[in-house]
Amino acid sequence: MGMTRRLQLLVPLALVVACGSQNANPAVLHLAEGGTAKSAAVAPATSGSSASSAGGDYELTGTLPSGTPDDAAAWTLSGGRSDTRALKQALHTTALDVATTAGKSWSWSPCSQDAAVSSDGAVSGCAVAVPAGSPVSAGSGSTSSGSSSSGSGSAPAPIQPSYSPPPTPPDVPEATVRKAVAPVFGALGISLDDVTFETGPYGGSGSFDPTVGGLQVVGLTTRVDVDNRGRISSASGWLGTPDEADLYPLITAKAAFDAIPIAPRMMALCPVGPDGKGCVEPQPQKVTSAHLGLLAQPLQARGTILVPAWLFEVSGAAQPVAQLAVQGKYLGAPAREPVPPASTDPVPPTTTAVPIDAAYKGATPNEVVVQYGDSGSCPHTGVTHNVKEDATSVHVVLQADARKPMTMCTDDYHPVKVTIELQAPLGDRTVVDGSGGKPVPVG
Repeated sequence: MGMTRRLQLLVPLALVVACGSQNANPAVLHLAEGGTAKSAAVAPATSGSSASSAGGDYELTGTLPSGTPDDAAAWTLSGGRSDTRALKQALHTTALDVATTAGKSWSWSPCSQDAAVSSDGAVSGCAVAVPAGSPVSAGSGSTSSGSSSSGSGSAPAPIQPSYSPPPTPPDVPEATVRKAVAPVFGALGISLDDVTFETGPYGGSGSFDPTVGGLQVVGLTTRVDVDNRGRISSASGWLGTPDEADLYPLITAKAAFDAIPIAPRMMALCPVGPDGKGCVEPQPQKVTSAHLGLLAQPLQARGTILVPAWLFEVSGAAQPVAQLAVQGKYLGAPAREPVPPASTDPVPPTTTAVPIDAAYKGATPNEVVVQYGDSGSCPHTGVTHNVKEDATSVHVVLQADARKPMTMCTDDYHPVKVTIELQAPLGDRTVVDGSGGKPVPVG
């Protein structure tokens, strides 16, 4: 749906326009992450199907805007809403987790606060609701009751239970989701006409991405999740008023595309190529177009600022990939981490994340089987898992004992599967690899 309203709260920001201060010497932006790790120089814009980003993670299949754009303003987030009574009332809670810096973020979950959150005042718990008629697992072992000896001296043959998975329930009606989220968005001054809704068999969500100065903003989403009973399961968003700051010279879309950093990858293990040698590189994602927008960034000192950025549309992705559009000389160096004092104490053992490359439905609806790769010479040890479930996804994080420094491993690939018991049936929920935050295919 169209998003014509601006960042909510203190003033009707639909009236905000980019008038600009026309400053000749804009202040250097001291962002928490610096922004200079892959700073791009101004370069002529080109495009073509063979172009790829610096990290090789993205392939340009469309056409990027040409030329150097006009200077664009950054926007600071000031103030916030000191009185959050309307929001608390909409969430039926007396407490709310709200940041104390300018440009406040807020979040709510029944897992941290026992509160009534449905439109009718029903109390919501943390666990995912299990549809009626679904089997409840009591563990991996098996027990029997009411059995008797036949007197023949031999144990009776175990009874093999017959099982047929229950049908996937229908999607939760959008009207149910709209009714549940309406009080929260109403308390924030956001019209439901500007909210994007998603529904599934185990719940749904409503999300709102603001525009400021006529530009799409990435990183300031207000989102409310609803379970399959029409009760709010989590909510989060931002408080504050955007104030126009300095105007900054920008780089071209092509320069920003070339500056997209390499995505972090764990390449200690990887699938072997068809010839049995080397590693198969992941296929790049296809960038179809780009437009100017704003990216929410934390400042080194405090608070949040909206920085001009190129937003690259990626085929099949719901959100664009954002890359800062401000020229590198206006981006300050990253904040330095304090150097810990030297110590002669032995380094305690640590763990490392194990990437998941596939998932499968288990023997029962409440099971999911995840797969990771091992090296024949360096198998993972001490593998554990942590699972976080919501109405639409299952986040799985695998951890293993960290290998000793300078350990050399062969790149042969041995799949290892881990069976995990869920609180609710997997259904068509997305399985997300917690180590990289990306969905994995479910077989």
